[in-house]
Amino acid sequence: MLTKSMCWTGFYKKSPLGQGNDKENRTHRRHGIGFRCAIMFAAAIFCSQSALMAPPARAQTGSIPFAGVVDARDFCAIVLIEPGTLAPSVDGLLLSSKETGGVAATADVHSGKNKKVSVDAPSSFITMPPDGNTNVTFETFHSGTSILAGKNYAEVPGTKQIPVTGNNSITRVSINLVATRTVTTFPGGDYTAEAILRCE
Repeated sequence: MLTKSMCWTGFYKKSPLGQGNDKENRTHRRHGIGFRCAIMFAAAIFCSQSALMAPPARAQTGSIPFAGVVDARDFCAIVLIEPGTLAPSVDGLLLSSKETGGVAATADVHSGKNKKVSVDAPSSFITMPPDGNTNVTFETFHSGTSILAGKNYAEVPGTKQIPVTGNNSITRVSINLVATRTVTTFPGGDYTAEAILRCE
């Protein structure tokens, strides 16, 4: 993502017209415009004087060519198949898609060239009851199954990058999320979290 920002600043100081004796006022009236505008309009005044000494320049245009090549095979697309479900552990210290009642999320990774997949863990719950984010850590895990000339691989930690084959392959990635509370049990209520599947 590219961002671009621009700002301009400027100021000028007015001369104190209307102050002093008549001679000073006449001097300010005679020279005041140039003095007040010197900082802001110096370039404009210079150009105006130059324009009186030389004929106006004719406008010119020119074509600047650009070229680029896009490799149609160099792509990676992620299609969500099913969102995940978190379930609590018996002791109330875990919310996990691996617990009974939990469901792993699944997504298909379409790859034109060899890419690597990984999963970022969330830093906090998106929605939760009061105190639901206190003393909570998150872990992700992922595994893959070939759907079309893809990659079969056993479950690994989310941060581990796994190469998936190219040539318009499809690999179905299963993602598990585990939230661990280190002090007390999770308070009752609704929880949602978001993990990020990467294909790079």
